[in-house]
Amino acid sequence: ALRLADEYSHIEQVDEAFIQWRFSDGSVERTFKTTVEPTPCGVVFVEKVLIAEEGTRLHEDELIFSEELKTWLSPSLTKALEKTDPQWQQGVPVPSDVLEFLKHQTNKVLREPVAMSSAFRQQYFRAPWRTVPHFMKVMRAAELGTLEGDILDYHFSNSMLLAEALTHASYDKA
Repeated sequence: ALRLADEYSHIEQVDEAFIQWRFSDGSVERTFKTTVEPTPCGVVFVEKVLIAEEGTRLHEDELIFSEELKTWLSPSLTKALEKTDPQWQQGVPVPSDVLEFLKHQTNKVLREPVAMSSAFRQQYFRAPWRTVPHFMKVMRAAELGTLEGDILDYHFSNSMLLAEALTHASYDKA
């Protein structure tokens, strides 16, 4: 399915904030703008229909992840094609170039979790026994130093051991 999506798709524009692409398989022709939107606890992949066949409403929707196909699907194309064309019954994947853009942008957003830090603290520090989600970065060295010195009154020779202990899966069971 991904190979077919790549065959019917064409990248029109790549920007720092979005990727614009066109899908055309003969029955459906649409142009999309796909972005990575930061949220307090991660990111959301958004697809906006810019140009579509006559009678189709231009709209914005979140991409859908298919556990079966192990890829991201276009909600607009899936709705349009899943019932009319058997090759798209499981959904229409976004092209591989769009997937690469999404990976790159997600890594960029998650490398700089400053925007997420406040919401993260509000949600997870109220219950410090909970496991830190896999997408959150380890505390900065300065924060670990404060935790060691002021709160624990103990200094680790390797502060990464403390970070590992705080993010370990068994931490919430302790």
